[in-house]
Amino acid sequence: MHLVFVLLVLVLLASPAFGQPPPVPVPTTMRLDYQRDPGAQSVCPDEQEFRDAMTAHVHRGLFDPAAAGVLVVRLQGRNGWYQGVAELRDAMGAPLWTIPLGPVPRDCSAIVDSLALAIAIKVDPRGSRPAAPALTPNPNGHRLFGLDGEVLPMPPPPGPPEPVAGPWPDVVTPPPPEPEPEYRTRLGVSGGVAIAAAPGWGPSFALDVGVRWRDRPLSVAFEAAFVAPASGDIASGDHVVHVTTYRATGAAVACGHFLHYLFACGEVAGGALHGTGTAMNLVAQPATLFYAGAGGRGGAEFPLQTHVAVRVSADALVTLTQPVLEAGGTPVYRASLVSGTAGGGLVFTF
Repeated sequence: MHLVFVLLVLVLLASPAFGQPPPVPVPTTMRLDYQRDPGAQSVCPDEQEFRDAMTAHVHRGLFDPAAAGVLVVRLQGRNGWYQGVAELRDAMGAPLWTIPLGPVPRDCSAIVDSLALAIAIKVDPRGSRPAAPALTPNPNGHRLFGLDGEVLPMPPPPGPPEPVAGPWPDVVTPPPPEPEPEYRTRLGVSGGVAIAAAPGWGPSFALDVGVRWRDRPLSVAFEAAFVAPASGDIASGDHVVHVTTYRATGAAVACGHFLHYLFACGEVAGGALHGTGTAMNLVAQPATLFYAGAGGRGGAEFPLQTHVAVRVSADALVTLTQPVLEAGGTPVYRASLVSGTAGGGLVFTF
């Protein structure tokens, strides 16, 4: 009778606890899916370091790319705190067990070391505690557990991080793009026809450089313009004088932009008017006279692509200093009180 009682006790000790399900069978080999979220990429150990840690604890080949089961290890980092989770899934993807750890401050290697030991106890409880070799200091990191599983003392952690609304994100939002500059440089080239800027109609050309503000509908530019030589016959007293002039000016232009495409500008220009004239018995010596004018401009810009737009415009200038070309003391040509140009071109934005 006494012998039967002893055998019954031994059987109870060797069997699972009453009311508990039998342990989940663990595959001898498995695939490894090692993941580091963006917040843990540069801080937490890489996959090879994790494999080395598992080899140190299990002492056999645990990972096989052809195995049916998969061990998923995921590490996350946020605001200097780190956490990890290991989950073993069967061939159908159903989880067999899950080991969450963390968050802990500063040292992500402690999470990886602890996960490796906890996984080794799960998959190989008898082989996860080898004979301890001579201890050597590890200058490259800290261990949360010793070689025999004992808990090593750690310095007291700092206070908990500031609470963050919502759970730990599965995907870390990328940083926002850099803000655009306050203003952008613009280069414009245009051509057209000059009206009343010379005795006859002639071509005009202009080149402008300036800036346009990003958050304001304003732009300013300096413009160099040239009205090509143009001729015409002008009656002066009893004579008909053939007069040829051309004009070169520089202008300051300030514009307001509205309705996406339209603009209106004010401008002040100054430069030189060069002219000469001939008649039957009158010869006007070539003369270069000062010219100044002020006026307005209007038009539209139509984008072709991000940095290129087509511009059409027309302007009118009121002559402030009216140059007069003389021949033999007789006025033969007086600059028009109002002149203008009309044309189009391209605007390049940088």
